[in-house]
Amino acid sequence: GGATQASLLRGRGDLKNARLEFQAELPDTSSVHLRASAIERLGFRVRPDADKTGLRVKAIGDEFRARDTPIVEYNLRQERFRRPLYKITPGDRIRKVNGSETFSDMIRELHWASDHESELRLSLERDLFDVL
Repeated sequence: GGATQASLLRGRGDLKNARLEFQAELPDTSSVHLRASAIERLGFRVRPDADKTGLRVKAIGDEFRARDTPIVEYNLRQERFRRPLYKITPGDRIRKVNGSETFSDMIRELHWASDHESELRLSLERDLFDVL
């Protein structure tokens, strides 16, 4: 079969270690309504990373039903500013939540944010060849 664009790029070495790292500054969490779980109120679901030390984004809330959640609001804002690469996407690794880096601390920060009006800052990471 023909080589994909991604494998060609990877073969040329353009994408060696191509990794996007970005901070998502979310709107405050005051508009968060009751949803199935505390973290879902933020507009996404998370799962443990394969090595159980980190977190990954598992799913993003629906753009209509979850429109008032901080994550979906943030993503819509990236669309408006034509920065689709910086949208939070399933599979993204969450490296930090408000500066916390361990699995349990990140989960605790997410729960806290869903219960209080608070600033939520996520540091995310994505391997770019995964998205080509």
